Amino acid sequence: MHQVLPESPVFEGKGKVFEDPSLPLYVDLGCGGGRFLLQLAVEHKGKANFMGVEIRKILADRANHWRTEFNVSNAYFVGGNINVPGAWEKIFNEYPGPISGVSVLMPDPWFKKRHAKRRILTPGLISTIVGFMEEGGGVYIQSDVRLVAEDMRAKLCQEPRLDDITNSLDSAIKIEAQGELNTNDENAMDLHDLRQSWLWLRENPTGFMTDREDYVMRQGGNVWRALFRKKKEMPS
Repeated sequence: MHQVLPESPVFEGKGKVFEDPSLPLYVDLGCGGGRFLLQLAVEHKGKANFMGVEIRKILADRANHWRTEFNVSNAYFVGGNINVPGAWEKIFNEYPGPISGVSVLMPDPWFKKRHAKRRILTPGLISTIVGFMEEGGGVYIQSDVRLVAEDMRAKLCQEPRLDDITNSLDSAIKIEAQGELNTNDENAMDLHDLRQSWLWLRENPTGFMTDREDYVMRQGGNVWRALFRKKKEMPS
């Protein structure tokens, strides 16, 4: 397991990574080669910035090469492990604009029980993310492995500052859960009843697909997708 602490991007002054760091920031955790995020950045240039975090630094470096090659000035990629203590803060503490969205798409499933703690979305990371996010900001998750999607959704449901809005959306559909749930995460809530009420999004709400998502859909497979929103804080 890589324990590499990510670099601290420069957001102001000489060497800044974004042309306009006051724009809302969308963060993709486990961004892989970055093609999905680069497409989003091109689509929303001048309206938002996009930051990818990838544990394999070689992929983040390659994505930054394509960012420069195609002059996508509102995208940037950081290599390192977002679950190393202090990693999120190291990357995002100095970002001057709001963090409007975070996605975790097709993460490594880590099936074996002894590896379950390596899954990218942990309760601690979720709490940190939500603390940085603006009110109304979105957390979008998806996986082609039902166990992993349900595990992520359950953890997000346990965060009191988030609302699971998936079932309320027009694109939500029922994907039947077959067989017994066998989660390897000891901290996951009991899903055996809860999952029966869950609907899942028919398509990626961003309008783009990841490479893995595109492959799975073309093969006729399922992708489990869910969307959360940060609640508005009640005045004290």
